[in-house]
Amino acid sequence: MKYCYECHNDTTHKGGFSLQSYPDGAFIREHREDWAELLRKVRTREMPPEGKLQPTVKEHERIVSWVNADLFPVNYDNPDPGRVTIRMLHRAEYNNTVRDLLGIDFHPADDFPNDDTGYGFDNIGDALSLSPLLLEKYVTSAEKITETVFTNEVVKGRLFTMSPAGGNTNARLERIIGGFARRAFRRPTTAAESKHFVGFLKELLAKGESFDNSVKLTCEAVLVSPNFLFRGEFQPNPDNPVQSHPIDEFALAARLSYFLWSSVLLAFPVLT
Repeated sequence: MKYCYECHNDTTHKGGFSLQSYPDGAFIREHREDWAELLRKVRTREMPPEGKLQPTVKEHERIVSWVNADLFPVNYDNPDPGRVTIRMLHRAEYNNTVRDLLGIDFHPADDFPNDDTGYGFDNIGDALSLSPLLLEKYVTSAEKITETVFTNEVVKGRLFTMSPAGGNTNARLERIIGGFARRAFRRPTTAAESKHFVGFLKELLAKGESFDNSVKLTCEAVLVSPNFLFRGEFQPNPDNPVQSHPIDEFALAARLSYFLWSSVLLAFPVLT
C-alpha cells in the first residue's frame, strides 16, 4: 500500500485511520465499517488525494479486488444465504399492488398508520410491525376495495367470470375465485388454499347469500390473508446453516417486481 502509508500510519494517522492498526484479514473483517469507507474512497478516487502519487489502473483494480475479497469473502463450502424475513407490504406497495391487481387507480393505504422505519428505510421486514389499528385498517380496506370492484361492472367482468351455472361446482367456483387469489398471492395457490376459499364461498351460498355477494366476501377474505398482506417465501429449515435452496420463479419474479416498481406488476399481470 505504497500510496496510502505516507498518510495512514501510526505516526501521521490522517483522518483517524492507520493501516498499521490492521495486522491481518480477520482484524479487517472485525472493522468492516472503516474498510467499507476506505473502499468507497478508493473506488471514487477520492484517495489518494489530488497531488499525491496515484496508482495505475491495474493497481487500482487490485486494491479494490483485495479489499472486496477480505471484506466480503464467500465460503463455497457453506453457501448459506441466511433467512428471509417475512414482511408486510408498506403503504406504497399496498396501494400499487391494489392498483395493478384490480386495474383501477385506488389508494386505500393513504389512511393507514405511518410505516415503521429501520436505518432510514420503510421496507425492512424486521422493522415493520402489525398493530391492532393497522389490522383494523386492512379489514376496512378489503371491504372498500371489493365494494369498488363489485359496483363497477367493467372491472368486475374483467377480473371474474361470474356465471354460477354449468360444469362441476367445485371447479367452477375455483375458476372464479382461484384466478383472483393467484394474482393476489403472487404465486399459484396450494390445493389447501383453494379448498379453503371454495369452501368458504360454498358456505356463504348455503347460508342464503347471493352469488355476487358470496364472491365479494370471499375476495375480502383473500385480501386480508397473510399471503396477500405479507411478502414471504417458503424456506424449509430456515435456521439450518448447512441447508440452502433456490427460490422458485414466482418468488424471483415478485422480488424483481417489488424492487423495480414496488408492485405486483411483474409477478402476476392483471389479466391472465
